[in-house]
Amino acid sequence: MLGMVAGSLLTAGFIRARQDRSWFELDGQDWTTMEAPQRVAWTQGFLAGRAVAQVPDSVARDTTAFAQDLTQRRRGGGLVFPYAASLYVSRMGDYYYWENHRPHPLWWAMQDVNNELKR
Repeated sequence: MLGMVAGSLLTAGFIRARQDRSWFELDGQDWTTMEAPQRVAWTQGFLAGRAVAQVPDSVARDTTAFAQDLTQRRRGGGLVFPYAASLYVSRMGDYYYWENHRPHPLWWAMQDVNNELKR
């Protein structure tokens, strides 16, 4: 009984420690514990952040120009991560199927998956 209580406390501590990690540290272990809506939300946030980062500083203060630049990049295929979030979510599941990939951070896996898709 004491062993079960100690095991439960250790597991709870491990889960809490993993939840307190920054986005930069999230890895395949975190991906495998996420539910589908969380995976989609993470991927959409990553893609949005990466797209916004591509917009030059010269248009950052003008929201109309900013929106136009993003729209042109999306339509013209100029985004670094050009595919739909659902495709990335699916391919990330394939990527982390392999246990040797699980230590890789999520951002690293997105790069690998994107490079593979572009080939």
